[in-house]
Amino acid sequence: MWRLIHYFPKHQMRLLGILLITLFLDTEFHVRIGAISDMGAEFTSNTMKEVCKLLHISQLQSTAYHHQTIGALENSHKHLGNYLRIQTENHSEAWSIWLSFWCFSYNTSVHTETKFTPFELVFGKRCNLPSNLNSNKIDPLYNFDNYPLELKYRIQTSEKEARDNLIASKVNRKIRYDRNINPVTYKPNDLILVKNETGNKLQSIYSGPYNVIRECSPNVKIMKNNKPYLVHKNRTKMYLPPVSLFL
Repeated sequence: MWRLIHYFPKHQMRLLGILLITLFLDTEFHVRIGAISDMGAEFTSNTMKEVCKLLHISQLQSTAYHHQTIGALENSHKHLGNYLRIQTENHSEAWSIWLSFWCFSYNTSVHTETKFTPFELVFGKRCNLPSNLNSNKIDPLYNFDNYPLELKYRIQTSEKEARDNLIASKVNRKIRYDRNINPVTYKPNDLILVKNETGNKLQSIYSGPYNVIRECSPNVKIMKNNKPYLVHKNRTKMYLPPVSLFL
């Protein structure tokens, strides 16, 4: 997937709304129709919801503390963090100047799942990098009649191969993921415990019990602090009342 990066001060909801409108109006590739994010305050704010509603943008969010829902995005964040850590080892305040370099590097690198570079899938040709210019392969000459047909063919062929490779990779990943999935089924009014993800070593591993409203597999909706709350089932387990040892 093609990567673009914009950054702004943390927790600035108004700036996020302006950025979203700017991206919507930037039709260099296409009009944005969807926004995928975690459940950060910036993305769940009323400002964000109103902007998405105004621009007819579908807003999808991952469940709390279960970032596998947006694994591709989180994986990009991981690689970006590692890249910035290396480039800014002694000058951490200069991280922003390296964002465009990371984008270029990512967009011109072969994706392990699609077997293509994002640049090639978008523009129908490989980026003219210094390493590519030194190859012995001579690019064909085109006239105005056959070049559009050739470009269309190359884009369609590369997209089909990339889609097939991506589907095969997702199938294998789902098989590995299903090995660790929680197969439990909950019914309304069941009592369950939810795993804490705060990182406090002295805190209890689970909190609750919470009352189940309904199952939304692979999630379950519970009542927490008198409000409905969606949580992934991998973070839950059935509540068993304590058994008295004294008769």
